[in-house]
Amino acid sequence: MFLCAGTAICGNSGAFGIRVGIGYDYVSQEYFLDSLRLLGEDSLVGATLLKRDYLDDKKAILYLTLDNRSFLASPREYSLEVGWEQTDEVYRAVSNIDFGLSGENYRFNGELGFDTKRRFSGSITPGEELTVLDGHLKYRQVISQRIDGSLRIYGEKVWFDSATTYVYDYGRLGATLGLGILTADFNSISVNLTGELRKVPDSTDLDYSLIRGSLGYIGTFLGSFSSGNVSLEYRDYRLSDDFDDYFLTTLYGTSDWPLSEKYTLGTNLSLELFDYAVNDFVSADYFLGRFDLLLKRKLGNINLIFGPRSEFYFVDTEYSSDDDYYEISASAGFDYIGSKGNLLLLENQVGHRHYNTAQIYTSDFWFNRLNVIGSVGIWKNLTLDLFFSAEWEWHEIDSDDNRIFLLTTDITCRF
Repeated sequence: MFLCAGTAICGNSGAFGIRVGIGYDYVSQEYFLDSLRLLGEDSLVGATLLKRDYLDDKKAILYLTLDNRSFLASPREYSLEVGWEQTDEVYRAVSNIDFGLSGENYRFNGELGFDTKRRFSGSITPGEELTVLDGHLKYRQVISQRIDGSLRIYGEKVWFDSATTYVYDYGRLGATLGLGILTADFNSISVNLTGELRKVPDSTDLDYSLIRGSLGYIGTFLGSFSSGNVSLEYRDYRLSDDFDDYFLTTLYGTSDWPLSEKYTLGTNLSLELFDYAVNDFVSADYFLGRFDLLLKRKLGNINLIFGPRSEFYFVDTEYSSDDDYYEISASAGFDYIGSKGNLLLLENQVGHRHYNTAQIYTSDFWFNRLNVIGSVGIWKNLTLDLFFSAEWEWHEIDSDDNRIFLLTTDITCRF
């Protein structure tokens, strides 16, 4: 799979700005079945909009912005952006309004976005043309010197021009009640409770209600600087016999342990546990875990990072092809953060994935994964932004070999 995207943009860095650009995006793919299980139920919206990218198309871009925001929050701030993107056959119109009001003990902000995609030439495929309206309002209030509370209300409405069994209009509305606590030693604890409803006009079976609770922490732990979050989510569909209802438990944590003035040991932990009320081939209970142990070496503005990474996937089904796997890799890379916003992040992983009974997701394979993110000043106000991701897979079955490439580049001029 290969994706190439390039954009050249000039704009004004003041309150009013104009961004004009041209770009080219291209995708070719050899094999991607393994990615299907990672797609969420609403992934069609993201796949259809493709953010600001198109497939195998040249495009023109025009964005107008009005922005009075600053690094330090002001009592009143806002930003407005309207944009137009067009290929030979498709156009996309977007707009976004962001505003904030703050006082001595409170902060109120909101955002409203509009996005529509239409085809004016060629044949239309189901789900290709759509309109999305989404936004949120959030109010944060200081309760005491160490405690603050917040309320966030959000919503989304999606309209497709051609509805099918797997392409349907829907609306979501939810609210999150939050509490933040600052401890005596300046560690931060957050508690959040979310409720959400989704309505699908053409199919009440796809309506659901959701409740989610989470507990987060940022601060010191046994001599390390750590952050973590644990959450529990329950989703209840309107289908009969509790079909597709599930509990989802997640745990994420990172820690940095100083070993000396220049060396740090970092750990990353990620756990996901899906528990469906009705366990079957499509909605199968599974456990996904990741753990990294990384040694970091500081050299001026450069951090060298290397160490082992691991991933484990276990699925609970009554079928022989359950495709459990484990994956082990060695990672090496560096982070560079320089003056004037220059940065370069690079990581390369070499490893092996082993399937217990590989019948759906191909055979065992060795892989090499490379990721590069950069933003570098070229000359005066001219900046090059780069994102590159590549993966090579060498399978026991040669026909399963895969190549995946993603490249996005921007050349930006501000004056």
